[in-house]
Amino acid sequence: MTVDLPADLGDRTRIRLVALDIDGTTLTPEHRVAPATKRAVAAARRAGIAVVLASSRSPNGLRPILEELDLSDQWFIAYQGALVARWIGPAELAVIADERLPNSVARQI
Repeated sequence: MTVDLPADLGDRTRIRLVALDIDGTTLTPEHRVAPATKRAVAAARRAGIAVVLASSRSPNGLRPILEELDLSDQWFIAYQGALVARWIGPAELAVIADERLPNSVARQI
């Protein structure tokens, strides 16, 4: 699909970030990352575009996919958006957003 954009948008049309869902999008029905997806992620990064995984998965659930896509050093979105972080060591996260539901609210849901 192509989209025609007005000519006067200038640099505002430059893609700076791509956020990828995992299950049913980045992963095949066999739960694998397709070679074409790996190539597209690598090409985006070479072009200076940030690639972020966004998922309901936990950080540990995202880790193997981050590694397979060579995104281990990149920020990711986990827990349906409740956590934005990146791995900075084998078991340590740098966190920029952590918005959990209070236990009392979670129990009501």
